[in-house]
Amino acid sequence: MYRSPVLEGFQVASINGLILDRWLALGGPNSVLGFPIADEAVASDGVGRFSVFHNGVIYWHPSFGAWEVYGDFESMWMTSGGIDGLYGYPTGGFTSDSTGKWQNYEGGQIFLPSDSGSKNYACMDVVGLILQRLGREDAPVDFYCDNQGATISLDGGESHFYAPTREMLVTTSSSSLAPQARALPDVECNSIGFVDASPAIRLSAYSVRKNIDTCVGKAVDGIPEWSKEFSYSIKHTLTQRRLHKVELTIESLTFPSRVFQQNYELKEDRKWQIDPTVPDGKLYTANGGTNTAASVSSGPIPETRGTYYLQATTFTLKIPSKDYDITGEKWNGARLNIGRFKCDPFDERNPSSNRLCEFTNPVDDR
Repeated sequence: MYRSPVLEGFQVASINGLILDRWLALGGPNSVLGFPIADEAVASDGVGRFSVFHNGVIYWHPSFGAWEVYGDFESMWMTSGGIDGLYGYPTGGFTSDSTGKWQNYEGGQIFLPSDSGSKNYACMDVVGLILQRLGREDAPVDFYCDNQGATISLDGGESHFYAPTREMLVTTSSSSLAPQARALPDVECNSIGFVDASPAIRLSAYSVRKNIDTCVGKAVDGIPEWSKEFSYSIKHTLTQRRLHKVELTIESLTFPSRVFQQNYELKEDRKWQIDPTVPDGKLYTANGGTNTAASVSSGPIPETRGTYYLQATTFTLKIPSKDYDITGEKWNGARLNIGRFKCDPFDERNPSSNRLCEFTNPVDDR
């Protein structure tokens, strides 16, 4: 049993067996994972076991052993559904070289290149890999590719997320997409190097903006019927000490009608805190054409001292004229952090003395 010094009441958590051995081999409480925050538990499949730590998790399976997952790897893994998604259990630790860092899983590999903003990969290659792993190569799919990977939606609303492999990212060849498909007039995007999420731009001490470039479309038999560039931006502004505003602007997606809804959470920058500090908010736009007016949403900022950040989570994109529908009820796409800001405690007795929270300089959107 270990007692965490950072949880309320110095909570005691129990870990055992091979999970304990792995944690101690990493450095125990001095490791990147930190202290355990909950008792070891049975995994959702009833076979494996897991422990949650301040900065990550360790999962054990009788066929693969006990391995840690943390940081961006944990975020992407959980985006795909964790052990219940396409990746399944981790099967080893982290490996790295000059191209980046990667970890192998039961159902594939997550690779994070040294340059984490852009990912040079062909959208349809990852879409094809998802369908291959599902055994649904001939299925018609709606797809959405961002800088983290591809999300697909099958008939019936079933959705899956998968990231490009190391081989897909370091290769210099173009997509395996059939030559005849590349020449189709309705296929606008798929080429290597299109998808991108640029680092957040600090507009002032109280405002930041992140630009996102994606590729969306529909494919049958692994070949796109159509694809379109879809670019949008998220601007986050600290308007008052206890209030923030988020503006969502679609820069390009030309159709007679479309609906794009981006969900987000305001979180406190404490690795061991699982729940957001405020309820989910939603950004919503349903206008056609390009360069539409921004959709605006606002919400509260906690009164306590701390470092907070806005995270774009699941989304919904519908294009009725193309019978296109990706709805993120459980997981899809990247988790995008817009930028961290620091706040002093709010003084209720002297409201005029309270300063606005401020974004870090340079912007921290890890």
